[in-house]
Amino acid sequence: MTQARRRSQSTSQPAVAQVHTRRAYSDGRNGQLHLTTAYPSGGGFDERTAVVCLHPEAATGTWFKALLPELGRERSVYAPDLPAHGYSDPAPGTVLGLADHVAAIGDFLDSMRLRAVDLVGHQLGALIAAELAVQRPQQVRRVVLVSMPEQLPASPSVAASARPAPTASKPASVRLAAITQQTLLLYPADAPANVKRLEPVQTQHAASVLTQRTDELYGAAAPELARLLRTFLDR
Repeated sequence: MTQARRRSQSTSQPAVAQVHTRRAYSDGRNGQLHLTTAYPSGGGFDERTAVVCLHPEAATGTWFKALLPELGRERSVYAPDLPAHGYSDPAPGTVLGLADHVAAIGDFLDSMRLRAVDLVGHQLGALIAAELAVQRPQQVRRVVLVSMPEQLPASPSVAASARPAPTASKPASVRLAAITQQTLLLYPADAPANVKRLEPVQTQHAASVLTQRTDELYGAAAPELARLLRTFLDR
């Protein structure tokens, strides 16, 4: 009787969702876009809104390696290498502007036929996410902007000569004001000097200053970050 009771109690525990992680490629205007994806055992497409995570300059989609399995329990999560980064075409070092990155990720969203998507972007990724939110208000549902800089980063792959002036000249406050979706601004404890902490400019915007450093946020504190993101994305 005792054994039966214990067996009954153990089988009543909720099952932990199994998360699959895979690498894949998607065709776009620059060639192939390499990405890492995580999704629940059910496939994710019948679950909650898919999330696309966009990394900072001089990084790759592996920036979100610890976060993917945490968020992938309830939804499909995609972390592409931005064009000219990692294994994505064109070759690393190719000069691209912000508009090129925005268009490439737009191609990816179209190729996946995602009717709705949530975006999480860090620094350069946050600028891309903000532009996509403005350009695709019917498709982009919610936006998380982590350490969004005032301007494009100065680097060989995002060079001033390739920047469309109207896009590059927008300060972060103007970008934010143009976003009509639910938006969460996050500022790690070690946010760089080119990141200006903005106050929400619309009622659907919120901001939070975090106690974790960036390396902690995407490392040991990834489960905590995932809980914060779930609270925002699923409310």
